[in-house]
Amino acid sequence: MGSIAVDQNGNTALGYSVSSSDMFPAIRYAGRLSSDPLNDLAQGEANMFSGTGAQTDTNGRWAIIV
Repeated sequence: MGSIAVDQNGNTALGYSVSSSDMFPAIRYAGRLSSDPLNDLAQGEANMFSGTGAQTDTNGRWAIIV
């Protein structure tokens, strides 16, 4: 579940969720400036928020527990 935003100058930000069997769901982001090399998220990746639990109900919804 990701999203992308590009400003009027061509700077790009990506936000996305991550999780695994040994990690609670989290929100991360990465980006690049318009002057960075193409095909490179040169501004790096960072963690915005780490969840503290995981949903175990099977009703079909997904959430980060805060």
